[in-house]
Amino acid sequence: MVKFFFISQNPSQESLFYSVLHPLLMVIGFILISGEAILVHRCLPGSRNLKKLVHLCLQGVALACGIFGIWTKFHGQDGIVSNFYSLHSWMGLVCVTLFAAQV
Repeated sequence: MVKFFFISQNPSQESLFYSVLHPLLMVIGFILISGEAILVHRCLPGSRNLKKLVHLCLQGVALACGIFGIWTKFHGQDGIVSNFYSLHSWMGLVCVTLFAAQV
């Protein structure tokens, strides 16, 4: 179990921390960084190989943030199965899976 130095041993505070971390990682990592990767590939001056390398690195960071964001949602007290009762969770999992398949 991953413990951060600023989280007390109270399970409710830890669950709150992970529930806040999920949307933060998904928006910043999976949406903003992925969008920047698209723009870098299109607008960055330089050689084609440099553009592709920067694009690949940013897409990798976005994928890592997406996977870690999903992991934080599953890390809660409710368990994995309880997170799959909504369309939002299924669409999110499909979206991250398809994003990983294209990399």
